[in-house]
Amino acid sequence: MRLDREQQVEAIVQTLAEALRAEGRNQGRAEGERLLTQRLLERKFPRVAEQVATRLETLDESSLLAFGEALLFFETEADCLGWFEGE
Repeated sequence: MRLDREQQVEAIVQTLAEALRAEGRNQGRAEGERLLTQRLLERKFPRVAEQVATRLETLDESSLLAFGEALLFFETEADCLGWFEGE
């Protein structure tokens, strides 16, 4: 009986540890995506990069990816800023 209880506790701890690792990986990936997008933005549109950076912080992961892809096709700073108007 005691062994079963210890095994249950161990299984719970294992599951929790796996969940925490997965959450950490997801947060790290999201932060990396945000940093890469910010760096690309700084190189393409340096004059508006700081203004846009605060808006990037508010985007969820899918919106951030959409912005990063759209950034490839923006031709002007107005295009870049305008993306947020449609968001």
